[in-house]
Amino acid sequence: MSILLVEQNMRLALALADHVTILSAGLSAGRCVFSSAADEVRSRPDLIETYLGVAARKPG
Repeated sequence: MSILLVEQNMRLALALADHVTILSAGLSAGRCVFSSAADEVRSRPDLIETYLGVAARKPG
């Protein structure tokens, strides 16, 4: 079974989803910016900083 969840709260979406698609806002609204497994979003510092609004921790 699949469920389409449209949610601006990325923490909630990542807690619930196996797969995430991020759509752009602004002038190019609705364009797919990223689409992959939710685990990849969690492992990408650039996505964390941009879409979760927190500075990603740098290794070391």
